[in-house]
Amino acid sequence: MGDAFDGAILRVAVTDGRFEVELHQPGMLRPLRGAELSDGTLRYLCLVAALLTVDPPPLLVLNEPETSLHPELLGPLARLVTAAGEQSQVMVVTHSEQLIRAMGVVAPGDEHSDERDEHGEDHGTGLGSPPRRVTLVKDLGETFVQGAGPVDDPGLELERSPLTLSRPSRNVRFPEGSGKLRTSTTHAAAVTLGRPHVHHPLPGRSPPVDPADSRPAQAGGGAHVTDIDVVQRPTAAEGGPDMIQLLTPEGQRVSHPDYDAYVADLKADDLRGFYRDLVLIRRLDAEGYALQRQGELGLWPSLLGQEAAQVGSGRALKPHDFCFPTYREHGVGFVRGMDPQSSLQLFRGVSQGGWDPKEHNFHLYTIVIGAQTLHATGYAMGVKMDGHVGTGDPDRDMAVICYFGDGATAQGDVNESFVYAASFDAPVVFFCQNNQWAISEPVSKQTRIPLYQRARGFGFPGIRVDGNDILATYAVTRHCLDEARNGNGPLLIEAFTYRMGAHTTADDPTKYRVSAEVEQWKLRDPILRLKTYLAHEGMAEESYFHSIDEEADQFAHELRDGCLSLQAPPGETMWEHVYAGDHPVMEAERAAYLEYQASFEGEH
Repeated sequence: MGDAFDGAILRVAVTDGRFEVELHQPGMLRPLRGAELSDGTLRYLCLVAALLTVDPPPLLVLNEPETSLHPELLGPLARLVTAAGEQSQVMVVTHSEQLIRAMGVVAPGDEHSDERDEHGEDHGTGLGSPPRRVTLVKDLGETFVQGAGPVDDPGLELERSPLTLSRPSRNVRFPEGSGKLRTSTTHAAAVTLGRPHVHHPLPGRSPPVDPADSRPAQAGGGAHVTDIDVVQRPTAAEGGPDMIQLLTPEGQRVSHPDYDAYVADLKADDLRGFYRDLVLIRRLDAEGYALQRQGELGLWPSLLGQEAAQVGSGRALKPHDFCFPTYREHGVGFVRGMDPQSSLQLFRGVSQGGWDPKEHNFHLYTIVIGAQTLHATGYAMGVKMDGHVGTGDPDRDMAVICYFGDGATAQGDVNESFVYAASFDAPVVFFCQNNQWAISEPVSKQTRIPLYQRARGFGFPGIRVDGNDILATYAVTRHCLDEARNGNGPLLIEAFTYRMGAHTTADDPTKYRVSAEVEQWKLRDPILRLKTYLAHEGMAEESYFHSIDEEADQFAHELRDGCLSLQAPPGETMWEHVYAGDHPVMEAERAAYLEYQASFEGEH
């Protein structure tokens, strides 16, 4: 155990039932403290440390919501569990695919599950095969540890406190039925789960796997190594095997049998246009942020990191489709032909929207979280009643797309919209930009299953797409819009992306997330991956990228000048466009206002 942390020191103090954690790693400029680590990471560290302090070592039941483990902790943590397994039978209940892979266990069907050569050398994680006395399972209920005791290993310093696993779990389902699992002692019975039901989202809906079809237990050792549940939980690290991707973070084109056809007609000019859109939209976002910081805007909601989700889906729309945005879809509005100054007007406070929704079939921004899903569903129901669905006429059939974030999925409006859309087969595509954070709450605290799987409960398909991959987002959105236009009802797209900046300029993300997570997502930058692909395939020269940068500079200059020249409209215009015709109350209020305003004439 002395080298389990490779020279690192984990200090865990238990005070009034609360853990205070500090991790010292070689090469760190300073130690990582509890506030800088995710809740899941803290519980992993404390539970494993506590596991080694009890004699005999207990079975470790750790059922975490999917979380992104700090990358510097992944290897040491896997070694701790491995070392514990050498001492006693250990069961680890975890949703973390990162931890599972670090321990050498991968999901069924993973082509890279065996990374050893003919001599048995491990060229994968470097941790060797999973220990025979460690069982990895999922979805066994919730347990929490309340304390830890001391350990002889000098690398672990803990204050003494009894280890207890307590708190009843939620309902869990086993192959043989349902029930509740309670753990009130340090020991729990090991359970080996069979292969789970696997849902394959559209297109290509395959039949479910028989739950009774499970692999035999691994021979030898104490506990059995079980199948790993391939139905992914939300994670800030990877989107899971069901996530559609056509362009890797390294800019390499990958094939997908169901979605290649939707990008086959894209020419080099189209892809260069995608790149231009991404760059200009990022510059729009940067200028909006700077203008707010300089006092020229009251607020600015950034879309940094979500450009591909917005451009890809926006470019998939037909002109007669209708879009219902939140307050962050500056990129969608841009590709729909909206004047970029429109959103600046709103956040400068000189208008309450400032554009005609019918001009570009782009509704006003909705500040109330999730309310636009009701608007979109109602509009889509009207589209169907008007006979603009399933006629076979591409110039007549239309679809509605509605944007919202992962946090909005907890709102009643969104769930009610799902109910109505499914009941009336409304031609609406719900587009959820899962940027991993609902202000300060991670998606792992918002849901127990991936967001795209929620659609199944309402009776319509859901699909997860790499939201940082503009090709995949474009292809998936085209497919779903076609399905809606053809009369096949609603669909849900979960664009798996990341909010690189703050929720708005009123937010400080450094108070609730670690910089390592942001740095990890920078490697998946949507602009860089498309630029790499264009350059590698010979579709764009360096001169082209330089010209786009110059255009972005000019674009930013015009945005700034336009914003600073915006003037507040006359006060009497607030009574305009309230009612379709004359209204005596409105006229009386307007007259009173004008009379009041005139009383100040001539004064300074």
